[in-house]
Amino acid sequence: MNNIALTLDAKNELAKLASNIKLARKRRKITFEEMSEKCGASMSTLTRLESGDPTVAIGTIMQVLNVLGLLRGISDIAAPENDVAQVLEEVRNLRLKKKGTRKKVFSEKDLSF
Repeated sequence: MNNIALTLDAKNELAKLASNIKLARKRRKITFEEMSEKCGASMSTLTRLESGDPTVAIGTIMQVLNVLGLLRGISDIAAPENDVAQVLEEVRNLRLKKKGTRKKVFSEKDLSF
């Protein structure tokens, strides 16, 4: 079927996304046939998508989300300003440069957003 080795976290997130897409389609009363026609994917691909198959092309997922009206904001998932761990690291490095070699370790608790 597929040769993609996913971590447990990735599998769980993909399963949740697939379930959410399926629920959104059903809530909008869009049939597989209608979704296939609207997004240009085969019904077998849509079945794989809603089953959490990691080999479904990201373009297909984006097209389905667009048909469902859920595409807006998808790029914010990996936006640099939302990468809290990296922001903390950059702040730590800036403080180290400013104060010389004095080290202080920061955690997510040190910042309040």
